[in-house]
Amino acid sequence: MDMDNQLEEQLSQLRQLVSGLGESETAKREQINQLINTIEQRLDKVESDNDELHQSVISNLKESIEQFETSHPAITSSLNQIMVMLANMGI
Repeated sequence: MDMDNQLEEQLSQLRQLVSGLGESETAKREQINQLINTIEQRLDKVESDNDELHQSVISNLKESIEQFETSHPAITSSLNQIMVMLANMGI
């Protein structure tokens, strides 16, 4: 399985985890879904190699990891894996 497929699978798993967040966490759910959408859009444009855009994605990932670290370890783990995959892809 190539890196793109692994990343898509990881993003799909993250979507499932996020869909399980409670009613009181709608803002967090929307934040992560927006981050997933941003990552997918950047992947479509990865060949453009825009460092500013890539740094923005990584920065958003790190921020989300910090927010979910204690309350949602499964989401944090998934976000970490996605960040590693993006780094391995040169993003």
